[in-house]
Amino acid sequence: VYTVGHVALKQLAYIEEVHAEQLRRSQAAAVRAKRTQSEDALEAELGEELAKAGEEADATRDAAEADLARLVAAYGPLVVRVCAAEGASDALRAVAVLTLCKLMLVSEAFCEAQLSLLFTLLAREPCESIRVNAIVCLGDLIARHPNAVDPWTGRIFACLEDPTVAVRKHALMVL
Repeated sequence: VYTVGHVALKQLAYIEEVHAEQLRRSQAAAVRAKRTQSEDALEAELGEELAKAGEEADATRDAAEADLARLVAAYGPLVVRVCAAEGASDALRAVAVLTLCKLMLVSEAFCEAQLSLLFTLLAREPCESIRVNAIVCLGDLIARHPNAVDPWTGRIFACLEDPTVAVRKHALMVL
């Protein structure tokens, strides 16, 4: 279960890195190739070339993200079942919650679908470390998918009343 989340997150980071590098290289090449032309013609051609390079980089990123979506579709239901299983060990559920969070970071649609599960775990989970991990994950989700998490902000504030000091501390840092 851990490997699925780790691979998904690493692949997302790689996709973002490659996309940024493609854009940077294409912009630099376009600028070098057009240095000798007049400024008006340069701006027109440079704009067209940058737009074309941006479209190519976006197409590459979209294809890679489609692969990630298939990974989430294949393993997401298993991870959700493990997170929701009450009889599973705390260690297994902790790893499953971390994997759930990583998959939520990778896919906004999956994130929106599973936010209710994450907040249910946050409210009802007896294991302190799982609640702490969930609240830390929420900080990452707020940065990655702010529109999806925004309606749940009140529930994050409710974590400030958690009986455990560590959960309250992490909730305060997230807010």
